[in-house]
Amino acid sequence: MHRRDSDISRADSPVAIAIGGHDPTSGAGVVADAAVMAALGVHPLTVVTGLTEQDSAGVAAMVAADAGFVRRVLDRIARDFDIAAAKIGMLASIEVAREVAAWIDEWRASRARETAALVLDPVVLASDGRSLLAGYERGVLARLVAQATIVTPNLNEAALLTGVDVGTAAGCGDAARALLDAGASAVLIKGGHAEGAPVDRLYTRDGERTWRWEREGETPHGTGCAVASAIAANLALGRDMEGAVDEALTFVQERIRRAMGLGRGRSIMRLR
Repeated sequence: MHRRDSDISRADSPVAIAIGGHDPTSGAGVVADAAVMAALGVHPLTVVTGLTEQDSAGVAAMVAADAGFVRRVLDRIARDFDIAAAKIGMLASIEVAREVAAWIDEWRASRARETAALVLDPVVLASDGRSLLAGYERGVLARLVAQATIVTPNLNEAALLTGVDVGTAAGCGDAARALLDAGASAVLIKGGHAEGAPVDRLYTRDGERTWRWEREGETPHGTGCAVASAIAANLALGRDMEGAVDEALTFVQERIRRAMGLGRGRSIMRLR
C-alpha cells in the first residue's frame, strides 16, 4: 500500500514541542528551538507564550500571549501529534504558566513517563540581565519541576530558583540537590555565564558528570535555549539522559565556533 507523506513523517520522525517566547532575531526562543530540533532529526512543534521586543543587543519589552489561547493551541496539537518530548522556555505571565503546567500534567499522565520527556529551561533572565520572571510563582514552578525529566538553569537562574550561592562547585551541587528533592529527575547547571572557562554540570540521583570547555570569545545569543531544545530532541530520539546531554552540549559547542555576527549586538549561532 502506498503511504502518504504524512504517514511517512509520523513513522520516521519523532515529534517534540517547544513552548516559549518569540525572539524576532531568531537567536533564541521557539524559532531557535525549532531550528535545533529539526537539525537533530526531530519534527518541531511550537507554541508561543509571549512576544519580545528585542534586537541582538538585548530585550526592551515583553507582551504575554492570551493564556486561554495558549491552552487551546496546546490541546489541539496534542490531539493531532504524538509528542515525545516537550521543552518549556519563557513563560510570559502567571496565567500562561498555570495553563502550561496544567497541560503538562495531563500530557504526561496520558503517556508512559519514559515516552513523555519534559525539559524545563527556567528562563528567568534574558542574556542582557532583564528579568523574565513574570511567569513563575512558587506553586506553578513546583508543579513543573516535579514533572521535569531535566531542569536546565544557568548559574543565575539556579541561584534565583533555589536561593543557593552557586559560586562554587559545592554550591552548584547544593542547588541541584534542592531541585532533585523537589522532584526533577535530573539537573543540568549551565556554566556559560561564569567568568573564565565554562563548566556544565549534570546531576542525577545516581551521580554527577562535568563538562569543561574552552571559552572562544563572547558567548553567542541563545546558547541556553539551544542546549535545552537539543536535549529535548535527543530524548525524543530515545537517548539516555547522559547521552542526550553530552550530544546536546557538543552540538551547541560546535555551533558556537561558527557563530555569525549579523546584528550590532551579540553574535547568533549558526544552527543549520
